[in-house]
Amino acid sequence: MKFVQFALLACFISVMPQKSEAFVYGTDEKMFFHSDTQWDEGGNEISLCVLRKRYHLMWLAVWSNYSYVLAENQCDTDSLYFYDVEVIEQDIASGELTTITSPIVPLTLGRVFWGFTLLLLVIPVVLFGIWAVMDQSKRNKRRAALLANVPAPLRGPLGLLLQAALADGTADDHELKIIVGTLKDLYGARLTVPQLREIVDQTDVNLSATEIEDFLKSANAEERHKALRLIVLVTAADGNIDQSELKYAVEAGAKLGFTQDDVMQIYRELQQQSAPEA
Repeated sequence: MKFVQFALLACFISVMPQKSEAFVYGTDEKMFFHSDTQWDEGGNEISLCVLRKRYHLMWLAVWSNYSYVLAENQCDTDSLYFYDVEVIEQDIASGELTTITSPIVPLTLGRVFWGFTLLLLVIPVVLFGIWAVMDQSKRNKRRAALLANVPAPLRGPLGLLLQAALADGTADDHELKIIVGTLKDLYGARLTVPQLREIVDQTDVNLSATEIEDFLKSANAEERHKALRLIVLVTAADGNIDQSELKYAVEAGAKLGFTQDDVMQIYRELQQQSAPEA
């Protein structure tokens, strides 16, 4: 309930008109001294200042506009005089303004960083996301090409078993040898460990993979149960099963139409079969 209240409060704050000191989003303005000028106003010297108008989100600058203005007290004041671009160009041309050569404020490294902070943080994330999508697409194409050399009825079980081997983070050769042996015994498939290594290097744990979905569309109850037994066999290949392997076995079992109790029952049966006789 407290979370709901907090969420409602956050939504309310986010739609309220924001002031310059607003925390969620808003704008603020700040002047920076650039140079002295030959002008004065009522005896007070006038300075050339850079005005930054910043649009921020959670105090991170999203976008900023920089322009030249005039102000007293070396820009340390709340009052300012707007300095139109046309007037600046005229003053530069006449020689009255010599400290700048253009009405456009140059973007220094500091102005870019403090004026566009959020964009600078987001751009690398976006670029990484684009790279990740392109890399994943490349891996998927490579994997599809490798699976094309595997008999179609075998691709679903193979996909499930390779993901089972990856459930603990890595697929070692011992697990791949077990997969090779079981697929040969049950399906008559002649695959090799190097062949599986090449495929597994392009594989992620994803129970919605195309070959698995295709397998589920055509597999009967016996084929599904056989696949589940193989999954349990692979996850328990080293004699131990960690939480990540158990989690995968349960999720894969659910995908195949079995309960957690069904998965644990198969584990117990395999343990009994491998237990030494008294």
